[in-house]
Amino acid sequence: MSAGSLPGCPSLVSEAERIVRTLMQRDHAIIEDWDDWRLDVRDSQEVLLFTLPFSDVRLDRMDVTDPIVSEELPDTEAIWRLSLGQHAH
Repeated sequence: MSAGSLPGCPSLVSEAERIVRTLMQRDHAIIEDWDDWRLDVRDSQEVLLFTLPFSDVRLDRMDVTDPIVSEELPDTEAIWRLSLGQHAH
């Protein structure tokens, strides 16, 4: 399910977009092409609620009034290396 088709959860979608924008801004030197990246949003039982492709998020909408501390987010370089390793097999 994409974020655009998820009814009744605008705050979840907004928060997911904030996370993606923070990662894109923080890690632009590591990853040049975000088209293959996505953020999977899951509930506490690990049920997938929706997927937000990074390509659907615009950096120009960065929320500067309530920034996310980037250290609280995943290590993009580690995820990227893991992804490359999985594709090398």
